[in-house]
Amino acid sequence: MKDNKVVLVIGNVEDRVIQFFAKQLNGHAQRTFCFIDQSLFGSQIHLTNKQWKLASGRVVDHHQVVGVWNRLVSLSSETDLLARTMEQYACYLMDEVYPNVLNRPKHGMSNHSKQYQIDCITTKKIKKVESYICANNELDWGFQRQELIRKSLSGIRSIVCLMTPQEKKLRIEAPELFQPFIEGLNIRVHVISNKVIACCCESESVDYRYTDQVDMYRFDLPDWLEKECVNISQQLQIPFSGIDLIKKKQSYYLLEVNPAPGYAYFDIDGSISRALHEYYMALI
Repeated sequence: MKDNKVVLVIGNVEDRVIQFFAKQLNGHAQRTFCFIDQSLFGSQIHLTNKQWKLASGRVVDHHQVVGVWNRLVSLSSETDLLARTMEQYACYLMDEVYPNVLNRPKHGMSNHSKQYQIDCITTKKIKKVESYICANNELDWGFQRQELIRKSLSGIRSIVCLMTPQEKKLRIEAPELFQPFIEGLNIRVHVISNKVIACCCESESVDYRYTDQVDMYRFDLPDWLEKECVNISQQLQIPFSGIDLIKKKQSYYLLEVNPAPGYAYFDIDGSISRALHEYYMALI
């Protein structure tokens, strides 16, 4: 059976973000979206230069695809060669062939170096946080006489932690990113095309993602800030982004931009799922 228009969701079936989104869909939408489990690449799912052949027997021609939600993760070098070849071809299709991809793999690469990503962005009123990269060296507190945030330099998820000036010398082996600690309001902004949805996260913990004691609620951004967030996404060419901001007094500071946002954690009222659904259904 072949459908006329299809939206692909490509990723791992165990991805909690994909599972969360699937639960929000009604019967009609479920027929529109085609979930492709990358864990079945080369075994039960096959890819040719013309079409996808799925385990269910369903066939999707490339010309039928009107949109894609990319949740693909890089396979390890130990993965079967056929599966890795399929992964590479799927990335090519999303980068160069398919329309309306959230987000194209090549544009998500900017997050592999957070410092590079921030340097690529031009802001108007939003302030960019100064950063310090350290590797194979001792961290010298002479450059910054205040508390620092320590986190991963790359797109690999890490637990953000706070360092104090009491830790005068610390040997840093792998490259890490250090930023001045800004005590303020944590805001996660999701941009879906031109739609902006913000959530405030209040917690005693430096990294609110790793505590049960967090107060989350929708947050209305001023118009100028919404426009800047859309502009940031457009500059990075990622129409679906998760932008991390800190509000201190009347100033907003940009921390980083996530090109594959795990939005389910922040979707406290279903508005982000609805925005994704509306974005894709408008293509059908």
